[in-house]
Amino acid sequence: MADTFEVTTSPGLKLSGVLRRYMDLAKYIDLLRTESLYFRRADKFSDRFEGALTPVIRRSIDEAHRDGHTNENSETFYRRARVGSLVSCWSIGARDNMALWKLYGGAATSIAVTTMIERLLTVASTWPDLTYISKVRYINHFANPDMVIGHYTDPLEFKHEAYSYERELRILISRHRGDWERTPESIHLPIADLNSFVRSVVVGPEAPDWFYNLIVDITKRYGVNSPVRRSTLTNVPI
Repeated sequence: MADTFEVTTSPGLKLSGVLRRYMDLAKYIDLLRTESLYFRRADKFSDRFEGALTPVIRRSIDEAHRDGHTNENSETFYRRARVGSLVSCWSIGARDNMALWKLYGGAATSIAVTTMIERLLTVASTWPDLTYISKVRYINHFANPDMVIGHYTDPLEFKHEAYSYERELRILISRHRGDWERTPESIHLPIADLNSFVRSVVVGPEAPDWFYNLIVDITKRYGVNSPVRRSTLTNVPI
């Protein structure tokens, strides 16, 4: 009997939606060389609000724990949510985001790989993990917004509103069953066919000619035929 893998997506995501993943040259070569996506454990991100619970939810979990309805208090739930979750971050939309160009390697030496949600679903369906593909909601945690928490990955579908410029979609891998404390700090999950997955490769808007030509050459050397183009922010309209 063949293995079956569960992939869950946020409501309203269009299969034809375009996604971008901004990265530096090293991460791009890693993608091509390993033919896989890189995931980082949630507690290893620099954002202190990663997986944060609102005060109301913390109190609710702690009350349920005191009454014997749950095995975990809010601090254990928070830790398990972060340590047992592996994350790959993408930006929704085909348009350039200068803040993200600057953040990931600098506008002169960064790359954005684009794909589509339907292609991502095809790849994720082959992975041996519970996978959640979620559009991030940006909130003010201190204001106790409407935040429904049912699964350990749920807190990671929310980020502080200070990060709203990212327009992020997250691929969340759940390792919360069993020995979740041994979740590795990072993993790679396979992409069966890079040519089917990669829609295009975009070179940063301030990239010199030599860097653009380098990306074209590297892409071809790894057998990827997807188009390589410059960012639309490269040239001023005339």
